[in-house]
Parts: sequence; structure tokens; C-alpha cells
Amino acid sequence: GRSDVARDNPVPVPPFWAHLSRVGKRVAVIDAPFARPLKGLNGIQVTNWGAHDPWCWKRSSWPPRLVDDLLRRFGDHPVDTCDGRDRSLAEYDALRTRLIAGVERKAALLRHCLRRERWDFFFGVFSESHCAGHQFWHLMDPGHPRHDTSASDTLRSTIRDVYRAIDAAVGTLLDSLTPDTHFLLMSSH
Repeated sequence: GRSDVARDNPVPVPPFWAHLSRVGKRVAVIDAPFARPLKGLNGIQVTNWGAHDPWCWKRSSWPPRLVDDLLRRFGDHPVDTCDGRDRSLAEYDALRTRLIAGVERKAALLRHCLRRERWDFFFGVFSESHCAGHQFWHLMDPGHPRHDTSASDTLRSTIRDVYRAIDAAVGTLLDSLTPDTHFLLMSSH
């Protein structure tokens, strides 16, 4: 299965935050895609609390008890699995609601982790945009072969609305940064 491929074919080089950690930088890495947990990281790492592809590695953290604390504080991410086939419009509507709730919960979790200390490097991922693109494009694009003309305006605007929720969440994160912080925002494919 897919999980065997991800587990049996590790990335041939350590992720860049491992190098930062090794030279003494304090790092925080939250839900980096396909990232395996790094034991002994000089900081924190959360793997697959709310990632798009949780099949690639079990949910875990460094230090190991961190994920349990985060689950007590924030619960599970509202979307346990993104990919699905043959969803009804009602199921898409429920997924839409869970994705937007996931953005809000992820923002709270990231704010909590960001406030733990002054990090040299903080990396947080909102995977909800990836899921929205996969699952809602056909409802937005009238030229898509699976386009459903009976979808509501709300469902057709899901991708835009998820991105707006992420924009608002990023704004709340930016509000908590000091003016000397360097910030980089990247958007996936």
C-alpha cells in the first residue's frame, strides 16, 4: 500500500530543519508533509496532527508527550481523511464545514506552539487548502467532467472560502510575531 512506499523509501537526505537543529537553532515543525519525526530535535515537531496524507506516518511528536498534550488541548483535526470518492453533496457540505473548522483549530494549535518560546525557525502547514483543491475543484469548475450543476453556491465557493479562512488564520499568526521576524508564506501546487 501507499504507507509501505512512504515508510520503506525514506528521503535520502535529512530535512533542512535537522541541519538547523544540529547547529543549535531552536526549531518547531508542525505537520510538514511526509516528514518523519526526528528524535532529539532541538525543539518540537508534530507529525500528522492535521496533514493531508496521514497514511505516510503515524501521528507522533518530538518530544513524544507533546502530541498527547496537543490532543488534550485541541482534540483531533476535524478531517480524518481528505480523499474520498462518490461523495454526495451533503457529504461535500460536511467536509467543507470540517475543513474550515480544521483551519481554525490548526491556527489555534500553531499559535499555542508559536507562543511556547522564541523560535529560531517555525514551520507550520495548513493542509486544508490541498484537500479543498482535490475534493472541490469539480464543483467549482463548470468545464470539469464531474461538475455538478445542482451544487449550491456555498459548495462551489469552498476552495475560495478555505483559502480565506487560511488567510485570516495567517493574519492571526502574524499579529503575534515581533517586528524583526522574517516571514515566508508558500502555497502548494
